[in-house]
Amino acid sequence: MNFENKSEHNLTEAKDKTNPMAKIHKEVYSQKPDPIHPFSPQMIAATGDQASIALAKAQKLHELGIVMAPGSQEGTIVTKQNPEQIASTIKETEKFGAATGVVQSVNYGDCWFDSSLSSLALSKNGDTLISQMISLKPDGSYEVVFPALPNVKINVTAKDIKHDGLENPGAWANVLEAAIIKEFPDQAQKGLNPEVALRLLTSKDTKSLILSGKSTDTEIRQTIEHNLQTQNPMVTYVNKDIKGLSGSDGPIFNNHAYSVIGFDSKNDTVILRNPFGLNHNLPIKNSNIPEVNQTINGITNLGDGELTMNINTYSKVFGILAYTTHLKDFNLGKKHRY
Repeated sequence: MNFENKSEHNLTEAKDKTNPMAKIHKEVYSQKPDPIHPFSPQMIAATGDQASIALAKAQKLHELGIVMAPGSQEGTIVTKQNPEQIASTIKETEKFGAATGVVQSVNYGDCWFDSSLSSLALSKNGDTLISQMISLKPDGSYEVVFPALPNVKINVTAKDIKHDGLENPGAWANVLEAAIIKEFPDQAQKGLNPEVALRLLTSKDTKSLILSGKSTDTEIRQTIEHNLQTQNPMVTYVNKDIKGLSGSDGPIFNNHAYSVIGFDSKNDTVILRNPFGLNHNLPIKNSNIPEVNQTINGITNLGDGELTMNINTYSKVFGILAYTTHLKDFNLGKKHRY
């Protein structure tokens, strides 16, 4: 340090001593402001509220003796249930709210990411983790930082989302899917192991249970129940044709990832969600897909992309079950502004 700089430094120190606010002022303005996260956890969690409202309305009409039109998904499901079952269905639908914000575009092969994002949105702390991935920039664009890649900042604009043709019900899902397409264009088109997506979204370790005869139904059942209880996200993948069940003539799409969102221990059935958001009326044709509330070969279409089947059928069709470990212990860090 030369003499002139030293004198200037001493002068600054002298000013700090005579003006106690100078030091505070310096500390405040030398700090970087917390990022503004435009999508709060509450907003993310509430994405599927409209579905819950519609189902509650259907319940009320049913109690009054009014049967909704057969074309109404909510009415079709509700009118075949007794009051106790209706209340249970509404409770389950509320759980799946945030997941309905994610709907995969048929233009991309990123089911590995969208199914993982759906599962994360339903998991403990998932809505907060998603919220913290997205920051709002002064120019109105978004900056996305995935937990597993803390030094990679992906800029996403409204133009990017429009160019990619993304129409997720949740605006937050549009931003994150656009970030994947921009940063990993080949994988967004051709696909990837969903286990990678779970690590990318959480930075947590993941495990995979090999199905298809490698694990017993008891092992599969216990793994699913444990992860649902601890609220860790789960994704399952199918990569083979089984006549009447998966592929060209089955209700399940081949080479496709699904979210694991529920398990009914009484009936020994697992509930999955197709990231397309539905299972019929798609450009991707399977010749044997059940309509909403219809069952084909033991697989029932519940609507909104949700399917249910018994654990034995599930273990035959699907190849792997990937899940994140100890997400409930995730350190959320300091609070940010929303």
